[in-house]
Amino acid sequence: MDNLSYLRKKMLRIRDDTNSQLQEKASLELISSITSKEIYKDSKIIYLYYPFKNELSPLPLFKQACLDQKIVAFPKVIKKGEMIFLQADLNTQFEEGIYKIKEPISKKVISSDGLMIVPLLGFKGSYRLGYGGNFYNNYLKKHRELYTIGIGYKCQVLTEDFRNENDIPLNEIISF
Repeated sequence: MDNLSYLRKKMLRIRDDTNSQLQEKASLELISSITSKEIYKDSKIIYLYYPFKNELSPLPLFKQACLDQKIVAFPKVIKKGEMIFLQADLNTQFEEGIYKIKEPISKKVISSDGLMIVPLLGFKGSYRLGYGGNFYNNYLKKHRELYTIGIGYKCQVLTEDFRNENDIPLNEIISF
């Protein structure tokens, strides 16, 4: 097993061990942490993700962003390593996509500057360890105008170096 596969499995185990109280508390703290930032206040578009397994949930932030009259978008996988973002509001239905992650049932593609909240398995400095599909790295290479904030738990900090030439640094990472 190579080092990245080992790290991903290790971080999945650690994240899967987070209890529901921590998950709920962190999701609620996320709202005030993000909405107090100038980048949130100035952004018309907020890019989120639908939580998978025990990922830190941005869904309470989704509700707040809609109340703040922001345009909100969620990813949809279109092929291996490639995704688009589709607009969603509180009335949008979601369905399981190819990787069993919920995606909005929407036809409105969003592709403009804004604030993107990014999931992660682990992180070191401004770099995130993802699942290995390069979906976010590939998207961010084409959309450098986005301000990116990775979100996760404090237990997801890595000491090991995992970066490679495809990794795109995030503007910030916030852990709870």
